[in-house]
Amino acid sequence: MIFQDPYSPLNPRLRAWQMVAEAVQVCQGLSRHDARAEALRLLNSMEISNKQANRSPKSLALWWTAPPSQRRPCAGT
Repeated sequence: MIFQDPYSPLNPRLRAWQMVAEAVQVCQGLSRHDARAEALRLLNSMEISNKQANRSPKSLALWWTAPPSQRRPCAGT
């Protein structure tokens, strides 16, 4: 059995949108501004608002794993 820590590869200093934007910028060769816009578009397509995308990945993961009936966008702020 292999135990994994899902938070270890995440930089706690970056916001969720910044991590997605970094990947978009590297893979698609976009400018920082365009990568940010694309990251927010991708997160919005997954029903993650811009306010939620500005959270740390760990707090976003805790919110996202809650059942839909218990999700509260202001939780953890």
